[in-house]
Amino acid sequence: KNHPAEADDVPQLSYFEGIPVDEKILPALRALCDAASADGVALTLDEGYVSYEAQESAFNAAVSELEQSGMTHIMAMTTAEKQVGRPGMCDFQTGLCVRFVSDGDFTKTAAYEWLNNNAMRYGFVFRYPANGEVSTGMQADLSVIRYVGSDNARQMRRLDMSLEDY
Repeated sequence: KNHPAEADDVPQLSYFEGIPVDEKILPALRALCDAASADGVALTLDEGYVSYEAQESAFNAAVSELEQSGMTHIMAMTTAEKQVGRPGMCDFQTGLCVRFVSDGDFTKTAAYEWLNNNAMRYGFVFRYPANGEVSTGMQADLSVIRYVGSDNARQMRRLDMSLEDY
């Protein structure tokens, strides 16, 4: 949020299982998913890079939906900012984040357990941890991981910090 992206800030994209990501994370993401598979855990990607325009559309749709549920425009914008993020201020626009999909509560899956124990070995951290809602400005979402590099991921895990705190 402190360093918003412009509409034309687009990373060099590659695709992993049909999901666009910054090409810099492709080797680490492939290694992470291969290791999980070798351990008998299926990681299913749902989302990667999101364009400025797509984020703007998602944000506006969330605001509209919240207004229809009875919120004022200001309250709807504030809530949508914490749920989906404003355009230019969503980490998915970096191409360094991916979201995993599951049926039901992701934190109760083998995929979450495996990621919780192993993601940092491949340079990934949970982007929106439960203990980071104040610093990230976003609701906790443990289905989203972000590439920060192995050394940073291990330090963040050891210190129990969100990316903003780190």
